[in-house]
Amino acid sequence: MGIEQIQRPKQADTARFFSLIGVKWSQIVSRYKIETMKSTMGAKRWVAVLTAIAMMFGAACFAGLWINAIGKVSGWIGLPQYEGQIPKLQWYGTLWQSFTIALLFIAAFVIGLGKRVPPDEVRPAWSTLAFNYLVRLGLCIGGALAFVFLLRALPKLLR
Repeated sequence: MGIEQIQRPKQADTARFFSLIGVKWSQIVSRYKIETMKSTMGAKRWVAVLTAIAMMFGAACFAGLWINAIGKVSGWIGLPQYEGQIPKLQWYGTLWQSFTIALLFIAAFVIGLGKRVPPDEVRPAWSTLAFNYLVRLGLCIGGALAFVFLLRALPKLLR
């Protein structure tokens, strides 16, 4: 038994130690997590990501309106009392579709903003930039679809 094993203190022991010196354990842990997150992503990057998430949510809302317009048009075709409203609904459907697609492309661009690039690093080739943008676009489409399903399931869950 020549080598002593150093045991890591349990969380309760560590919390007791910090409480003796007047600091709460939760403050230490939360400060560490916040500092770690700040070091991995800057403030500009956080704003860009949160803006992109808001755009994905907006795209999901517009996609729901678009699906609603498609359903009304397909259900009202052939009914004489709704003959005058069908062109207006088709126009709204085109508008919601355009907003949905535009927001997804803009959100994919916004996610790339705020990225820190070291000054001594070589600029990537255009194909790498295009591939990264397509990956971000795929993530935005997936996020918007998740919001669509969430918006569809939420009213059912709240009943």
